[in-house]
Amino acid sequence: FQDRSHTFAIAARPASIPAEQAIWNVNVRGRRGHISQTYPLPQYDFVPRDLHVTAGSWVHFQWTGASHWPSRYYGMGSRGTDRHNVVQIANMSTNFPLPLDQVTMFTPEQAKLFAMVGQQERGPEACQSLTEIRDDVKYYDTLPWAEKTKKAGEVRMRLTNCAILNQADPYFNHEPIQYNQAGATYYYMCTRNNRPGYAPQKGAIYVE
Repeated sequence: FQDRSHTFAIAARPASIPAEQAIWNVNVRGRRGHISQTYPLPQYDFVPRDLHVTAGSWVHFQWTGASHWPSRYYGMGSRGTDRHNVVQIANMSTNFPLPLDQVTMFTPEQAKLFAMVGQQERGPEACQSLTEIRDDVKYYDTLPWAEKTKKAGEVRMRLTNCAILNQADPYFNHEPIQYNQAGATYYYMCTRNNRPGYAPQKGAIYVE
């Protein structure tokens, strides 16, 4: 018998948000692994994937990852972990975040927080820059195949590789954000769970 019980808590509604204004929760479902390993559960996805709200509504981004999946399960980043973030994209067909000066879904400070999920402030070592990671990968490309494969795996597992959220906490909880612009559409994705073999982890908010 496997005990699969879980507990959760319901927090009080923020007193600063009027009772007549809706608060919508955006969460994450799914588990680590390719489609055969996750079945009958889904791969990672935002819930709801398509959120329709009226102008003036609030959206509460919150999710819980895990750190103890079997190491053989396919996925990005440190073995056995679920990690997530949110970056705005131009449309559901693209896989690249918008430049910071084009982000309309968040303030600049929020955009950095949702992308890095606090990593720059955590861990025994500072996050490596993208240039440092690329330099390592370029060097490994010069090695024999077997050693190259081993080193590439080490880069993915490295705690300082914040590009794939290795320093992020599994739990994320941001205060509700209000969206006031009627007619606006915001597309977003997770940068970690975004590679061949995965169903894209993307979502959209439609303000009506």
